[in-house]
This record gives sequence, structure tokens and C-alpha cells, in this order.
Amino acid sequence: MSGGTSQLASFSRAGLAPKETRTLIRESGSLATQKDIYNQIAAAQWASLKGQSPIHALTKQLSDQGFWSQIQFASDGYVTAVLFTHPDSLHYLQAYPNLLFLDCTYKTNKYHMPLLDITGIDATQWSFCIAFAFLSNKSKEDYTWVLKWLKSLYEQCNTTPPSVILTDHCLAAINAATILFPSATTLICIWHANKAVLAWCQPAFPEANK
Repeated sequence: MSGGTSQLASFSRAGLAPKETRTLIRESGSLATQKDIYNQIAAAQWASLKGQSPIHALTKQLSDQGFWSQIQFASDGYVTAVLFTHPDSLHYLQAYPNLLFLDCTYKTNKYHMPLLDITGIDATQWSFCIAFAFLSNKSKEDYTWVLKWLKSLYEQCNTTPPSVILTDHCLAAINAATILFPSATTLICIWHANKAVLAWCQPAFPEANK
């Protein structure tokens, strides 16, 4: 694959999946197999680390690109949480600090660390990203760590704390939010509330299930 390594590196940085990369490579006349492409992508990613561990490379990249970030390590040196926000998000947060929405998803990366999306709402009712956090779990301790740093971010931005916090049905998130932002009203978002109503009430109306 002479001359293809730099191409693969650029495709990898652009976030293209190996299947898409294979299509583009074959259009250029290459007969590379899927395994060849995986190997070349892995080699390009390893070279991009420049001898650093992945987490140190991530830390440097976040810093170089102006992100505000915090990383939590366990006693054995393993990363247990990563919190980061784009500098533009801080401007939005200063303008629209009143509503905070916490929503966590599973299996978003190869380490199976839940991804916590922290979003707000602007004056036109559009959501905007405040921050993201990869967590080791969805425990009260994980949410407390994130929200402590988020509270400090509000203070750094010299803005008022949120008056309303929306969450999914996760009790750990609700409890942590209540402790860190005691003046805020903590609510379950309407989508999760509707799901809960369907789950608990639908069996009581068998005719509606037909």
C-alpha cells in the first residue's frame, strides 16, 4: 500500500469507518483487504500518539485545542472519568445558564464507558452542548465528581447556577444534582416521564394494548 499510509491516516483523523475507507481506497485502484486497512489504521493511530499513552495524547490534544477538561485517575493509575467542554460552549453557558439537562448513554466507546451529555437550552428553545463526560459507571460518586467540576465551571464563568435540572430516571444523577445544586428544581424530562407512564400504566389498560 505504498502512498496509502498517509491517506489512511487522514481518513482515520476524519472519522471514516474502515468500510468507508476501504471503498475509497479501492476506488483509487488499491486491492487492500479489510485486514490491511485495519492494520494500517492502527499503525497510523499509534504513530499519531508520538510515544504517549492514549490518555496523555488526549489530554494534550484537548489542551492544544483550547478545551477545558478534567481527568480523574484511580489509585492504580487507570482513568476513571474524563470531563471536557469546548470554549465556545462556555460563551453559551454564560448567556443561558438557567436550564441543565443530564443524559447518560451506554457503550459509546471501546472501553464501554458511559457518556454523559450535559446540555442547555437557548432563547430560541434549541439545545446546545455544555460539556461531555466519560464515566467508569453511573454511580452517585461518578455524577458527584462531574457536577462538582461543573459547579466550578459556573463559578469560573461568573454566571448564576441552573434553576432547573432535567435528568433521565437515574436516581444517582438526581441525588448528586440535589446535593451540588440545592437551589435548583430537579425534574425528570418529559420523554423519560412518558416512558415511565407507559411502562407502569399500560398493563392496567389491556384494551389499549390490542
